[in-house]
Amino acid sequence: MNNEQIGISAEIAIADFFNVPISSDYRLRGIPCVADTFSEIIKTVFYDNNIPKPVKHVAEHQSDVDFLLDYGKTLSVKTNKQGLGKAAPQKVGQASSKTWFSLMASKLNITKIPSTYQEKVVIFKELVYSRIDELLKIYWENMFECDYFIQFYNVVDANDNLTLSPKAIIMKKHKSPYWDRSKIRFTKSSIAEWNESNTVKYGHQGISIGEFQVHNNRDNFKFRFNMAGIERILKSGELHIDN
Repeated sequence: MNNEQIGISAEIAIADFFNVPISSDYRLRGIPCVADTFSEIIKTVFYDNNIPKPVKHVAEHQSDVDFLLDYGKTLSVKTNKQGLGKAAPQKVGQASSKTWFSLMASKLNITKIPSTYQEKVVIFKELVYSRIDELLKIYWENMFECDYFIQFYNVVDANDNLTLSPKAIIMKKHKSPYWDRSKIRFTKSSIAEWNESNTVKYGHQGISIGEFQVHNNRDNFKFRFNMAGIERILKSGELHIDN
């Protein structure tokens, strides 16, 4: 059982709870018993947070969101198998180097894109160090600028047994906060030191808010927000967000 199957199962559960059609091919990628375990928390999450009713499932084909809701609103759904862990923004969070540069070129005014993967890795890492505030804004927009965001977690235990008590955090649409570069730190301080993984920390407490990964054996630029860290730093008040 992997996180993709759990994520698809959560979407299926939402669709079925609100009688929203979902394609048979997509349904086959989920796990029925996992979908069943979301029923009670879906009811609680939607009604307690006044989330409009889903009317269409649009998660297939790399859509920006997972559901269209009543009143023209949108919803994105993420999952973690166990604790509240990491989650990748739509489209740019787990992209090939070619896709990443094609999506980011206009946003970051990149005029020349290298031809080889090795050259792209160097440019990517340079951008992370020199323009981290801009990158965090773009990643945030691709993750949280849907009208509603739900992340389910605590779905299974360490042995992949259903907990029968999944939990969730909910965020409503927020613009990206102001990222003060003086408050940002990396676990790898230079390109030479950065091999594959590099964690981003924010604030005077050094709270982990995300992780970059550049794979040496496959073409992939990955960034995932550390959701526990995001929740913690928002509660601390050190990261201010305007509605």
